[in-house]
Order: sequence, then structure tokens, then C-alpha cells
Amino acid sequence: MAKTEKKPERAKVKRTPSGKLTAEARKRSETLPGGRFPMPDKQHARLALAMVNRAKGLTPAQKAKVRARARRILGKSSKGGE
Repeated sequence: MAKTEKKPERAKVKRTPSGKLTAEARKRSETLPGGRFPMPDKQHARLALAMVNRAKGLTPAQKAKVRARARRILGKSSKGGE
């Protein structure tokens, strides 16, 4: 028998009809001031980890904060390889 793969569950966040986060959901899930790096679900956390190195104008402390939150959401330890 073939195993059926379970799709990852997404958090219940308010979205506009086009699928974008509402302003309220973005503000509640922001990692950095100004609505930067919102992480309401695992998909956003994965994207944040992938994009944090390319983000301009972030201090090393801000990058570390984004990585730590993304890893916490994904259930990974805060230390170790990416």
C-alpha cells in the first residue's frame, strides 16, 4: 500500500480575497518593526530563512532574530546548520 503524504497545515490567519495577509495579520506576525518578515505560518518561515541573507539594511542582530524565530516556527533548534 502506498502512503499518502499529509499536506502541511497552514495557520488560520486573515487573508484578503487575493490571498495576501491582511494588515492586522501582518502586524501581529511581524518579526522586525515596520511589518518586516511576517511569519504567520511555516511557509513564511521557510521563505524568511531563504531571504534573510539577501535582505538589505539589516544588522547582524536583526538577521539572527529573524533566523531564530523562523527556526522556532519550523521546530528546529536555534543552533546548527541551515
